[in-house]
Amino acid sequence: MSGSYIYKTQEEKYQYISDVFNTLIIRDIKQKYNIKNTDVLNNLNNYLIDNISNLTSSNNITHFLNSNKVNITDKNENLYIQVSDYIGDDSTLKRETTPLLQIRDAYPKIIIARTRHEDYQYEGIQIYDIANWLANKTY
Repeated sequence: MSGSYIYKTQEEKYQYISDVFNTLIIRDIKQKYNIKNTDVLNNLNNYLIDNISNLTSSNNITHFLNSNKVNITDKNENLYIQVSDYIGDDSTLKRETTPLLQIRDAYPKIIIARTRHEDYQYEGIQIYDIANWLANKTY
């Protein structure tokens, strides 16, 4: 039997939840992804927990971290990402790739979509299946 409900006092329950959080987030994620700046990880987790029922965007996260004076990820690195539900037919693939193909620099261009097959490249654009990408099987 495990979980916070077996603890009698509020303090014991909070300690249990804190221990689980530190094990899952701080230790496992920090080690797996070799995260050196745990302040960023803690701030990001706090933001996501506080906004659990709200839509989240990279702009909102960036604004939150900047407003809390948290310095983050390499600002000189550019990467273009297009997300689509499905790109299985030619017209949808063209609609999703055209904006990326019009960008005339050498920064990586990625499409993440529900392809249900192995990752591939299309005219220099790396296309990842969302399930593989979420499971981190693409890198």
